Amino acid sequence: MIATLFANDSQPWPLAPGIVHVWRFACQQDPGRFAALLSDDERATAARFATYAHRDAYVVQHAMQRWLLARYVDVEPARIRFTRGARGKPRVDRIEHNLSHCDDVALLAVAQAPLGVDVERRAADLEPRTLGRIVLARDEFAPERRSFLRVWCRKEACLKATGVGLVDDLTSVSVVADRVDVAGEIVHVQDLDIGPAHAAALATKEPVAAVSPRELERCATS
Repeated sequence: MIATLFANDSQPWPLAPGIVHVWRFACQQDPGRFAALLSDDERATAARFATYAHRDAYVVQHAMQRWLLARYVDVEPARIRFTRGARGKPRVDRIEHNLSHCDDVALLAVAQAPLGVDVERRAADLEPRTLGRIVLARDEFAPERRSFLRVWCRKEACLKATGVGLVDDLTSVSVVADRVDVAGEIVHVQDLDIGPAHAAALATKEPVAAVSPRELERCATS
């Protein structure tokens, strides 16, 4: 399986077996031009956010997700219909996708096979010593923020790839190796280097080759 990062309209959009596309886009964009792309349910969800900042970020993230996925399935963004897998994971006809975001950046991974992606800001308000007791497996050593966030992203990506989302005991899942057992399911995980300000990881049901972060750029709707 070959992981490739696409970031502009000059790149081919059709998916091929064993290919993963990972898109990055900014969360802090003008939400006004995106609102029409959302479904009624998504607009209702956006309206329930307590702050304008969180509402606007949700609008941008989900509208951009629709805009990008629409190019793969050849429909208008607003006409995309999401279904749910056996474990409730959203999917679109013929493709698998996963969205992850922090306060400034979002990643959307797209493939023909199940996958998961996660991104976190390195400045995130996480305390490794406190969270480590409920997150780290016995063989995972992450005493400082950078190493802890790497483990965190890898573990989140693996859980999302299986559709499990959460397990009762996070310490039962070790992501030290690139081949990870999640409740009896095997997934393959790798780090994504998207710059010094963020930690990120990609997990798939099939092994992938190394990802070149130099190909990853901000994508835009125009």
